[in-house]
Amino acid sequence: MKNMISYICLLAAVFANLSCADDMDNSKFDNMIPYGKQEVSYTYPKGEDNLRVLTFNIRHCAGSDDVINYDRTAAIINGMEPDIVCLQEVDYMTTRSNKVDQLKTLADKTGMNHYFSKSITYQGGEYGNGLLFKGTPVSTRTYPLPGAELRSAAIAEFENYVVISTHLALEENNRIESAKLLTQLAKEYKKVVYMAGDFNEDLMNGAFFTELKKEWNVVSSTENTFPTGQSTKRIDFVVALKSPATSVVKSNVVYNLDGVNVSMASDHYPLYCDFRKVTALEEFPKAAGDLRIANYFTKNCAGTDGIIDYDRIAAVINKMNSDIICLQGLDKETERSSGIDQLNTLAQKSNMYDYFAKAIDYKGGEFGVGILTKDEPISVDRYQMPGKSEMRAAMVVEYEKFVVASTNFDTDMAKRIEALQTLHTKLSAYNKPAFLAGYFNEGNLESDFFKKVKEDWNLLSADKSTENGGKQRRLDFIVSLKDHGVTVTQADVMEYLTGADVATASSHYPLFCDFTGLK
Repeated sequence: MKNMISYICLLAAVFANLSCADDMDNSKFDNMIPYGKQEVSYTYPKGEDNLRVLTFNIRHCAGSDDVINYDRTAAIINGMEPDIVCLQEVDYMTTRSNKVDQLKTLADKTGMNHYFSKSITYQGGEYGNGLLFKGTPVSTRTYPLPGAELRSAAIAEFENYVVISTHLALEENNRIESAKLLTQLAKEYKKVVYMAGDFNEDLMNGAFFTELKKEWNVVSSTENTFPTGQSTKRIDFVVALKSPATSVVKSNVVYNLDGVNVSMASDHYPLYCDFRKVTALEEFPKAAGDLRIANYFTKNCAGTDGIIDYDRIAAVINKMNSDIICLQGLDKETERSSGIDQLNTLAQKSNMYDYFAKAIDYKGGEFGVGILTKDEPISVDRYQMPGKSEMRAAMVVEYEKFVVASTNFDTDMAKRIEALQTLHTKLSAYNKPAFLAGYFNEGNLESDFFKKVKEDWNLLSADKSTENGGKQRRLDFIVSLKDHGVTVTQADVMEYLTGADVATASSHYPLFCDFTGLK
C-alpha cells in the first residue's frame, strides 16, 4: 500500500510539472526532428570539384508559424553547404523584423560574406534580395527591375563566373521585360552566369519562359517549390546563360534535411544546383611532356549566331593549348567568306603552321579540311576521299614518332566505310602510331561504320556529346590504329574555356586527347 501511494504521488508530480508547460520556453525545440530512429537520412553530399548554388525565398525568415527564426533559416543553409546562396524576400532594418539587418545576421550564422539589393523602401527600412557567398567577389551591384512593386537583382561577379539573385514581378509583361534586361546585362560580363530566384511563373511554355530560354538554360530540378506542405507550383529556378556554357552535375528541391524542419522555415522550399567548378581546372591543363591532339569542326567559322568571326574561333584555338589541331569545314577564298583563306587566317592568329586539303571547288574558291600545328612536320600529304554527293578530303601530317590525319566523312554509310578503308591503308604505310581525327558524321557506335572502325582502330576521345545544341550527339572523334599502342593521359570535350565563347563559336565543341611518350 505504501508503494502504491508513492507511485500515485510520483504521477501527481509529473502531471504537475506538465501543467506548467505553458510557462516554459520550448521554442528551441520547435523545429527539431522528432526523437526516435530516423529511417531516412536526408543529406546532399557535394563533390569536391562542384560549385553549389542554393536559392531560397526566406519570407523575411518568418516561417509557416509566422515566427521570425534566424537559426532555423541558417540551419538549412549550413546543412546544404552551398558556395553561393541566392535569397529573396529579405528585410533590412524594417519594423516587422525589429530593425534587424537580416542578411548580415544570416551571414554571421553561416560564416559567409553577403551583399544586399534593395527593391523597395518598406516599414522604415528596406526589402529586397540577398547573396551569401564564400570568398570575395570581383564586384557587386544592384540592378533595378520593373514591377507594380519594384523589383531588383543582386549581382556578384567572381573571377570565372557571375551569380544573380532575383525575385521577379507578379505581372507577366514586367517579367518578360526583366528577362530581356537581365539577359543583356549578363552577356556583358562574358563569363559563365548563374541566375536563381523566385521567378513568380510556373508556365514553362508561356511568354516569359519562351523569352528567357532564348539565351538561358533552365538547369534546376523540375520538382515543385511552393507552397511548403502542398508544393503545387514550380516557381523557384536556377538558370545558366547558354554562352559560355557550363556543366550541371545535379539539382534537387530540398523538402527534407537532417536536423531541421524545412517545411516550417518559409512558404518556399529551397532549391540547389551543383555545377562543375569554373576554375583553372576548366582550362584542361596539359602535363609537361605530353602531346595534345585536338579536333574542331568550325563550320566555315560561322558561329551559332551565323556570324563569321575569326577572332572568336582563334580565341578558342589559343585556349585549347594543343600541339596539333585537326579542323573541318574550312573555306579557302570563297565568296561566302569574302575571299579569305580561313585556315591561314587562323594560323596567323594562333601562331601555328597551316596545311589545307581541298575537298571540292566551292563558290569561287575551295572547301575542305586542314591541320594547324605548332611544329613543322617532316612530311605532308593530301588525299581525295569518296563522297556520294560531294567529294571529301584528308589532310595528313607526319612527324618523327607519329602521323595525324584530319577528315570529314560523308553522310552516306557506304562512302564512310570506303573512306575509312582508304585511310587505314594509307596511314598503315607510315609504320608508326597513326591518329585519325575529324567529323565522323555518325553518332551510332553500333552502326556498320563503327563496327569497321572498331576492327582496326582504338576509340580514344571522351564519350561525350560534341554537338553544341540540337540533338547533342557525339559526332567528332579521335582514333588511333591498333597496330601501334599509344598511352592516353587525358581526353575531354571542351564545353567551356575562360575568355573564349565556345558555345557560340561553332555548332560543335572542340575535343582533345593528351598522349605521353610521343614528343
